[in-house]
Amino acid sequence: NATPTALAHNAFLRDGHPGWNPAFPDWLLTDTYEDTMGFRNLYLYDAKKETRIDLARLYSPPAFNEPPGNCDLHPRWDVSGHLVCVDSARDNGRRMYIFDVGDLVDSK
Repeated sequence: NATPTALAHNAFLRDGHPGWNPAFPDWLLTDTYEDTMGFRNLYLYDAKKETRIDLARLYSPPAFNEPPGNCDLHPRWDVSGHLVCVDSARDNGRRMYIFDVGDLVDSK
């Protein structure tokens, strides 16, 4: 039986939707649920350097913070590992946003 090991100690204080980069396996992508001000955060984490990068803070209007209309970011990588796509209601409607993080993940 394997013994679990804590990852990113103190880097993330809230739950989210994590996913490892398919091309650069030292990079983790995750988000948070909305905070008390209605913002959802998007983070990158470099597991090799043990460093968190705050990628974005996206406002989520109240109508999109509870079922049936809630809109979590659900971040995901493209297959190249250079682009991140999220769902967001920051403009009062469901849309997809793409972030180019190639310079960050290639900077090793």
